[in-house]
Amino acid sequence: KVLREGKIVGLANHTILIARDGKKIFIDDSGAPIRGEDGKITGVVMVFRDISERKHTQNALAESEERYNNLFENAHDMIQSVGPDGKFIFVNRAWLNTMSYTEAELAGLSLFDIMRPDTIPHCMEVFKKVMAGEPANNIEAVFITKGGQDITVEGNVISRFKDGAVVATHGIFRNITAREKGADALEKAAQQWRNTFDSISDFVSVFDTDSRFVRVNRALAAYLGIEPGDLIGRHCHEIFKTPESSKTGCLMQ
Repeated sequence: KVLREGKIVGLANHTILIARDGKKIFIDDSGAPIRGEDGKITGVVMVFRDISERKHTQNALAESEERYNNLFENAHDMIQSVGPDGKFIFVNRAWLNTMSYTEAELAGLSLFDIMRPDTIPHCMEVFKKVMAGEPANNIEAVFITKGGQDITVEGNVISRFKDGAVVATHGIFRNITAREKGADALEKAAQQWRNTFDSISDFVSVFDTDSRFVRVNRALAAYLGIEPGDLIGRHCHEIFKTPESSKTGCLMQ
């Protein structure tokens, strides 16, 4: 209708043509009226441009972006991007869930709002380093959730460049709070065992298979007049000089 009215039209509607072999061809089309000497429209000229390659490239890019977005949003690690002012540019779902914030609340937060105060100086140094274009690997930090809970994380941070300048940082962190708590609990249990071992009033010693001291309690060390650490690694025959110890190595046979 528009063509019949004498207007030039760029349809650009990505028409799909089907070739004889069944192959789909994506085209842009446009048209213009043909006028006779009297000015009346006598026909229409149509121009078609094969945009199949461009369309396939666009589709591939869209699929790639979709895969990236799915990976980004479904990653278990915490992913964040921070601008030069320390403000968050974006974070993924795992970050929001771990920190108990919403997308709306993120706009009012900076990186240093979520840092435990005593860790801020170190994190500032790391941030400056990355903003200068240097990556920061295997770093540890302590974040504070919206509810005030400490979250220990470790990860890597890299620079994001645009036109040769650093415009943001990208960080990927793993929540290692449970691992840290497990290590603390293990150390606490070990310390309790050491305290119990040293509090025994009887003489207690631990030997390896070569009859060398591995550990002694304070009661035995005090009786021998030797510091506990000075006994470690020494052969029992050096301390218990008896005929039996030289034959059996102090261990019962």
